[in-house]
Amino acid sequence: MKLINPIRIDRNDFDRILLTDLLPYETPVIFSNRYFYERIKKQKIKNSFLQEIFRASQDPAIPYSYYASRGIIGSRELSVIHPKFQRELIKFYEDYYSMIIDRCSLSSFSLRYPARVASKFYEKSLLKDLDELIDDEVDHEHTGTSAQSKYSTSFFTYRRYNRLYQFFDSNEFLELEKQFSRYLALDVSKCFYNIYTHSVAWAVKNKDFSKKNIASESFENKFDELMRNCNFGETNGILVGPEISRIFSEIIFQKIDINVKEKLTEKHQIISDRDYTVRRYIDDIYIFSNNQENEERVRAQYEIELSKYKLYLNRSKNTSLERPFYTNISSAKDSLIGQIDEYFSECLVKLDSKTVMVNSSINLRLATSKLIASYKSAARLDGVGYSNISGAFLGIVRRRILSFSKNIACNLVKDSEYEAVSSFYLELIRTIYFVLATDLKNRNVDLACQSLIILNENLQNYAPVLKQVFSRSCEDGFVGIFLASNKSTNLENFPLEFVSALNVITYISPFFEIPEETLLSFWRKAKEISNESFSDDFPYFEAVSLLYHAENRPQFFLLRKRIYADLTRSIKAGSLVGSASTFMAFLDFCACPYFEEKWKLALIKYAWISVHNSPPRDLSKLKAFLGAAEELPWFVNWNKKELDIRKALFRKELQNVY
Repeated sequence: MKLINPIRIDRNDFDRILLTDLLPYETPVIFSNRYFYERIKKQKIKNSFLQEIFRASQDPAIPYSYYASRGIIGSRELSVIHPKFQRELIKFYEDYYSMIIDRCSLSSFSLRYPARVASKFYEKSLLKDLDELIDDEVDHEHTGTSAQSKYSTSFFTYRRYNRLYQFFDSNEFLELEKQFSRYLALDVSKCFYNIYTHSVAWAVKNKDFSKKNIASESFENKFDELMRNCNFGETNGILVGPEISRIFSEIIFQKIDINVKEKLTEKHQIISDRDYTVRRYIDDIYIFSNNQENEERVRAQYEIELSKYKLYLNRSKNTSLERPFYTNISSAKDSLIGQIDEYFSECLVKLDSKTVMVNSSINLRLATSKLIASYKSAARLDGVGYSNISGAFLGIVRRRILSFSKNIACNLVKDSEYEAVSSFYLELIRTIYFVLATDLKNRNVDLACQSLIILNENLQNYAPVLKQVFSRSCEDGFVGIFLASNKSTNLENFPLEFVSALNVITYISPFFEIPEETLLSFWRKAKEISNESFSDDFPYFEAVSLLYHAENRPQFFLLRKRIYADLTRSIKAGSLVGSASTFMAFLDFCACPYFEEKWKLALIKYAWISVHNSPPRDLSKLKAFLGAAEELPWFVNWNKKELDIRKALFRKELQNVY
């Protein structure tokens, strides 16, 4: 893909990690650290009580944890670090960024590791067309990319591959297949959930030295301490989602790689790059060899070295191949690329090098049914399933839609051309929602919503009735997945995906409303899940998303009142100083225009009691705090004119998905 001119960024802006390294990808589109970053840069956290709240927050603190769907294969727990420790991690990066680079640059096996602080980024042409947005391309050493302030992709420049698929599509992978006839992929079982935080010290020094010097001030001990404090003091497991956790694990895996390489030479006299080689992407390990004996030696040594760090292989997920290194999943994806290209070639007729028009002479419903059948057929291949191809399908469709989005011609006077455009767009909606329904996960929701937004914008020059038909079809698809009577479990089991899609559907169709009772039921279930599954009782993403949808409309008064009451209860119970979700909700709701001022002042009073163990004597301090809290957004910008959902959704393309 074509890269646009490089843009310089400030290497000494360590606050940038708020935008790049501290949040998971899987979050609602209305949530980000962008405004928290702006507050820090503009020194808008100077109010005395605001500073007290940050200082009073517990060491360690409870992260905001939630589930993100992985589709058919289940869900995984992700976490947002408490803002207090996000600020402490800024100082850690400032003090130790060079040590991070040094400890991540030891292994020749690693496919992705931080190599230096990023100094520039490159815009890509794909999202350049979308209001100058920047595509996802974390700094590579061969080009040097990252991003400027608000749109940073990573604090560091990364060698060698940003995404795993880039390795499998690379010339390096072809060369490895030329040199070695066998391939074995190893899976580390629940890696991040099992990493022992003290083991980072074992990787940097050694186990005996680390145990004797556990209280000393050092890079590894400070990193260990921060990761524990971010995770409520847990030593077993690190937070899943933020880039900082991948850096932490990379330091450990670099040492494991080195140990494996040395032991194989010492015990078996087999040499890396001659008798075997290894490539590792975070915690995915790929062994290349020419005979089963060497392959087993490498696998066994990894098993030994991993166990020293309390990590273990999941043998049931090992994948072994002999040349050609080509799986049914690869075959299915390649087949789908061809089928999707064929579909768009059949449905669109080229008028010139850029302009296309919808082919009104074909049966669009039949062509779409054929495409969906191809998707189902690909999923039926042994070992494939929808979970392995749905994201690729939606990604390719999004790219094809983007390619014709501004170049479709239609004579609005000719009914046949007008109806063809309408039918084509509705068929695309049908396809997108079908694929999303087969594998409902957060990344697929984002891809589907991006396509719907692009299509919606293409209709701006058409008659309003067509826009209304399109909006209604988007609503119907959303309701069919989340709100149909036989899909009530989807609303309960996919809360993140529901609120993520809801934000976008209401952007496309501003008058779309869900009955208040349905949202109240959803909120009660979210509270129940939060209480059962996590050390917290306030489902933050659900709260801000529902409030964003409800606004201050009178028909949602009971919903607003219930969320306010539950937040009040959490603050009174002491969660403000210990819980990331209550902490963020308190700040966001103090800045929210949909809460009455008397509600906000009551929240601030309870917060004051939580911090000081007594009511405030000077009520003017509450007003002063409210003024400071409302000065800028915190994590959600409630002003819908300022927060462009479309831009925010496409900016997520700057982040990494794992």
